[in-house]
Amino acid sequence: WHLNFDRARWESVRRVMPIVPARAAALVTTLLTVVNSHDAVVPACTPPHDHYPFCDTALDVEARITDLLSRIPDATKPNLLTARGGPDGLQNYSDIGVPPYYWGTNCLHSVGAPCTSDGRCPTNFPSGPSLAATFDTKVIRQVSATIGRELRALYNLGVAQGTTCWGPVINLNRDPRWGRNGEGGAEDPFLMGQLAVGWTRGFQEGQEGSNETAGFLQGVLTLKHYVANSLDNTVVVENITVDGQDYVKGDTVERHNMDVVVPPHILQHYLAAFRAAAKAGARGMMCSYNSVGGIPTCLSPMLKRAREMWTGKSPWGGYITSDSDSVADAVHSHMYVNDSGLASCLAIRDGGDDIDSGNTYFQYLQGGVDAGHCQMSDVDVAIRNTLRVRFEMGLFDPVRDQPLTRLNSSAIGTAEAAALNIRATAESLVLLKNANDALPLHRGQRIAVIGPHANASRFLVQVDTGLVCGGDGTFDCVVSPFAAIQNANVGGTTTLAVGCDVVDTALSTAALRDAAMGAARAADVVVLALGIAQCGCMGIADTYMGGKRTNPKGCATSVVPPYTPWENCWNHKEVVGDSQYIGAEAHDRVLIDLPPVQRALAAEIFKLGKPTVL
Repeated sequence: WHLNFDRARWESVRRVMPIVPARAAALVTTLLTVVNSHDAVVPACTPPHDHYPFCDTALDVEARITDLLSRIPDATKPNLLTARGGPDGLQNYSDIGVPPYYWGTNCLHSVGAPCTSDGRCPTNFPSGPSLAATFDTKVIRQVSATIGRELRALYNLGVAQGTTCWGPVINLNRDPRWGRNGEGGAEDPFLMGQLAVGWTRGFQEGQEGSNETAGFLQGVLTLKHYVANSLDNTVVVENITVDGQDYVKGDTVERHNMDVVVPPHILQHYLAAFRAAAKAGARGMMCSYNSVGGIPTCLSPMLKRAREMWTGKSPWGGYITSDSDSVADAVHSHMYVNDSGLASCLAIRDGGDDIDSGNTYFQYLQGGVDAGHCQMSDVDVAIRNTLRVRFEMGLFDPVRDQPLTRLNSSAIGTAEAAALNIRATAESLVLLKNANDALPLHRGQRIAVIGPHANASRFLVQVDTGLVCGGDGTFDCVVSPFAAIQNANVGGTTTLAVGCDVVDTALSTAALRDAAMGAARAADVVVLALGIAQCGCMGIADTYMGGKRTNPKGCATSVVPPYTPWENCWNHKEVVGDSQYIGAEAHDRVLIDLPPVQRALAAEIFKLGKPTVL
């Protein structure tokens, strides 16, 4: 069934169609509509594996799950509950026609997947804080529905290996120093709850009013990070006691060892968005690295009971995955237990953590069962939870009954998605002030676009994204501020000057400053493109100031030669110098001001008294 579409093959199949039984003909037609140079997904319950009771749609879902579960050997169950598969890869049950399944695709603001072989790439929507700034739940639902639909198409094409997705981040952006604010949303619990509902309904149910899902879930989001996760890695700057915990100056506090101890009414703020989503039918959540009240979240009976209380079900009705081996943190960081088999069993049984994003279950879960820390029946509950959401997505039902299975590359990166992207972006913008009617800019002027982000492309795209620009690893198709203004400034002149690096003082030379000041003096209007950036892996190449810059590690670099990688951003033991201004996953900011090189550049520009847009 690993078919590659070509005209000759299609003609040969078409000629024999009249003598092929109707069901097989429908299957062949469906598969041929979704294949490209990737191997198309061969759905479960297709001939010759369509005779099992778990394929019988006349039975209720729980009976079908029971049958399928009875065919899964105990020895393979830990790997089946490993999100991205163990050392030997994803668990495969080809003998009964059940394909491998991948749980670990990210969907923060796009499908974190490659482009198709014909160059169709997932749509990159605005980042979480930008979407939150729209205050528009209808747009949020449309964005989420589009991302879910594109994931379905990528799954049909074999580009993606699962229809569950990790994201969005619905933790509160409660402190501007948090390194992952760029992935989150807003600081208000009610607003985040409304956005979480929009995300959930859009991704799972599709566009409002559409019947394309035909009673199945389009996909399943995995809301993260459950719960009270708003610190990544920071250094204590003074001796202090918070909520009864003593912190010593110079100590490192990070997400892997953080214990959140807050009064119940404050904990409710952190839970609010997850509660709203659960009541709206959310089927997936990710437990976080930190502890709450002394218990790692993935092992917490309290947090398990909260989900069940919200939905009135036990189990709660969806599935839970750990963050990247946060079950291991219960042993090695929180020191909550000293045995990985015990930690695995507590996560499965007490915390309701079904999937492990790591290798702890793969390596130690069976040992925990053998030691009596939990029973294989507890493991089976977790497997039932994961299978249930796969059944709800129609992955064990006939493809002929599901329009979603017929989505192909034409559903990816559509003109409609692009128009929605522009609308969401426009709604996210906030004009803080407009002194002396500096805006809108008028065509035909001399405009100088100055600053480290003046010609940015990659830094305009939030981390954890799918490939863009045809999948070549660059961000060259992303229009920079300079290019956009130049295109719009018909009849005028538009000049570009970087002025300084984002943070690096050594690279921010006097020559760069002088060139920027010269451009500003000659201009009628100055546009200052300032701001920080996240250090994080976002691709391997980028065009900037007319030249190509690359970093073999694929992580963020400076914006001026020699394009030094920001490796200090990931030095978790020492937060010094320029890295104090930069945030990322596993790295909190220390200072929330603009870096000094940018402040100095802006101050010089402002002294000129020119109309300036920041």
